[in-house]
Amino acid sequence: NNFNIESNTYTFYKDNSFYVHYNSIDIKIDHNKIASLKISPDGNYVFYFINDEFLEPAVMDLKNKKEILLKNKAVISGQFIDWITEEKLAYYGVDTEGKVSGIFTYDIKSNDEENLYKISNGYVKFLKHIDDGLALVEEHYGEDTVLNIINVNGTVKEISREVIDINDIESVNDKLYLLGRVKNNSYSIYELDNGVIKRLLFDFPSVIYSEKGLSVNESGEILFVGSTSNGQPEHLYKYSDGSVILVSD
Repeated sequence: NNFNIESNTYTFYKDNSFYVHYNSIDIKIDHNKIASLKISPDGNYVFYFINDEFLEPAVMDLKNKKEILLKNKAVISGQFIDWITEEKLAYYGVDTEGKVSGIFTYDIKSNDEENLYKISNGYVKFLKHIDDGLALVEEHYGEDTVLNIINVNGTVKEISREVIDINDIESVNDKLYLLGRVKNNSYSIYELDNGVIKRLLFDFPSVIYSEKGLSVNESGEILFVGSTSNGQPEHLYKYSDGSVILVSD
């Protein structure tokens, strides 16, 4: 259910247990329930929530086959967490002692937690590692919604205030591709190029499975799952050079 193309690390489920395939070895995660599996950028760590009575954040150090329980002080909101570097996690949360909400980072080597970005008049709707930072959708209590890219050093680049919702986002050749909804338009796949938004899908296919997300193949083409109508079999499509093409049925 997760695959890192750089290292060939992947996670899978077999015989009622979760495993990570790393360096040709299958490493078992000794918990009955886990959630939000995320492989680090270089494939040497896997983050997950231990899902018992409550969600407890943990990381599997694959080189040493050792589980690390996070000692975070900020309470993680929902499951908005992802890697921002190979050894740093970033998450949306609240430091109840300092009364600060926003994006925090956690160094799994030093256990240091830092507030990377403060949010004082809104909340996070989407968070994902992208390039060398985080794609972050922040809503300001009904006033507006902004898509930002936050770098590991805290630098914030505003991308658009036209984005309403995002299910997934990918970066290809300095362009962003998002599966979601923008102002005055429908749920679709959009291209963002230097602040200019372009809708890529219209009537073909007529149904997009947003929960399936987006992927990028070796040629830099955008892959997604859809069908010709509700109830019909799912197909794999790609967007390439202005055209939507059926890849596989």
